[in-house]
Amino acid sequence: MTCLVDGPKLKRGLVNFRRLAFTDIVIPVKRSMKTSTLNKAWEAADVDAQFKKTTWGQKLAQKEKRANLTDFDRFVVKTLKSKKNKLIAKKVKELKSKN
Repeated sequence: MTCLVDGPKLKRGLVNFRRLAFTDIVIPVKRSMKTSTLNKAWEAADVDAQFKKTTWGQKLAQKEKRANLTDFDRFVVKTLKSKKNKLIAKKVKELKSKN
């Protein structure tokens, strides 16, 4: 089973339902709508901003941010993670010794 999909970053075409992932974001559209009219409805509904607020959009933004890190940025992240883990281990050790 296929459906017709169209959007600002997507050429109009058929896509299998198994390849689609649905969200709660809804745009009021009619049958046989022109691509330009659909794009205007997309902008009016501010779909991109709504998607960025979802956890899926936040995960994609985080993934993109991590992909653009430099070597030094990765080093800083590694050292900060190490410090955080040491603090957590220290606190866990304290709590275990109290019990």
